[in-house]
Amino acid sequence: MTKNSYSKYKLAWFPDKLNSLKFGNVIEPINIRIKPTNRCCHNCYFCVYRHEISSMHEHCNRTDEIPLYKMNEIIEDITQMGVQGITWSGGGETLVHKNIIEILETTIKNKLNFSLITNGQKIYGDIAELLKRSKWIRVSMDYYSSESFIESKRGSDSMFNDLCKNIKSFTSNTDHDIGVNYIITEKNYKFLEESIKLVIDLGFKNIRYSPIWTPNFEEYHQYLFHTVIHTLKELREKYSDQIQIYDSYKIAEKALPRTYSKCYFQQVVPVIGADLNVYNCHNTAYTDHGLMGSIKDIKFSELWNSETIKTHFDTFNPIEKCNHECANDAKNKYINELMNCYGDCYV
Repeated sequence: MTKNSYSKYKLAWFPDKLNSLKFGNVIEPINIRIKPTNRCCHNCYFCVYRHEISSMHEHCNRTDEIPLYKMNEIIEDITQMGVQGITWSGGGETLVHKNIIEILETTIKNKLNFSLITNGQKIYGDIAELLKRSKWIRVSMDYYSSESFIESKRGSDSMFNDLCKNIKSFTSNTDHDIGVNYIITEKNYKFLEESIKLVIDLGFKNIRYSPIWTPNFEEYHQYLFHTVIHTLKELREKYSDQIQIYDSYKIAEKALPRTYSKCYFQQVVPVIGADLNVYNCHNTAYTDHGLMGSIKDIKFSELWNSETIKTHFDTFNPIEKCNHECANDAKNKYINELMNCYGDCYV
């Protein structure tokens, strides 16, 4: 059976965490998503971290960046806590951080698992060599040609060619788990076969198709939905022997308010923003309702083990707070179901 890197059931292999969630004991996160910088080398027309496009991350400052000394402190602190991995992501583009090589080297020195969500533009040279030590890489794409890249990223033909060359060089020299998170938009939904041809040509191992987030989410995707579902079915029939194909194109689930009053996943994979605030998840990063606290003047472990955090976990109600897209909704539903059937021996 092929491994599903996106499975919502992976938490079952972490019984200590499940027990802590059931009995209200705060232990270390399994993984932490860290946003080293909010700067980016692309200029995507749909970026949810830009105020003029989305209200989803209202306090995102595009100039924020975690300084190297603080990054070293975070890496060493969470290693000592027993956190098992880091996912580097945006905010901005992780690999444009001015100290990214030192940051990756410190992560590797501390024997900390790490993964990366990136636009792929900077995967070359020393950075590429260090990234071969990661657990996985996901490149965010929504384009299928040089022309669509220029329109979407407000980049150039040379940027597209460089990106493709760098990715091909990386995939041809390693069997690394590098895949694509492909964002479906009204501009590209008729060209999904062209997208998968490009992705296969570049040597990616897997692709996941996801819907673009917009404030009018359901209305936006209503007229795309049937075409997308039909096309994805055809792509699986035609290309599954060449690449693993996933999708999270589930519009109703993503748009609905939450149906559970307890968000357990914030204790599994919290987020450290480039502003040195800690948030519930990447969907609530740079928001008031997702804010857990600041680590500007203290270590992450100090905040995590504080009464402030315990109170936050006990009182945070996603039904009241999270009336927006939740990438972890299916995982939260799964955890809530596990909590509700605890101790029932009639399996």
